[in-house]
Amino acid sequence: MFPSTWSPPRRPAAERAVAAGKTTDFNLFGAEEKILAAAEALARRLADGPDGADVRALVDAYRRSVREQRRLVKVSDRLQGELAKRTAEAEEALARLREAQEQLVQTEKLASLGALVGGVA
Repeated sequence: MFPSTWSPPRRPAAERAVAAGKTTDFNLFGAEEKILAAAEALARRLADGPDGADVRALVDAYRRSVREQRRLVKVSDRLQGELAKRTAEAEEALARLREAQEQLVQTEKLASLGALVGGVA
C-alpha cells in the first residue's frame, strides 16, 4: 500500500509547541497548504503505480475538505462579528433599561414623599 520508504510524518512544530505549553503563531491555512503540497507531490510520484488513482482521489477529497473548511471559517468569523455586534447592542439596551428603572424608582420615591408631606401638612 505505501512505499517501503514511507514513514509517518512528524508532528508539526506548532503542535509540538502547544504540547510543550509554549504559545505559537500557528497559521492553519499555511499548514494546510504545506500538507496539500506534500500530498500532491506524493500523488505525482505514485501516479503511475497501482495506487495512483486512489492517492489522487484522496488528494482531491482533501482539497475539497480544505476549501469547505475555509468557507466555514469565513462564515464563522462573520457570525462571530455579528454576535459581538448584537451583544454590544443588547448590553447598551440593558444599560438604558437599568437607567430608566432607576429614574422610575426615584420618581416613585419622590411621589411617595410628596404624598406623605402633603398628608402631614
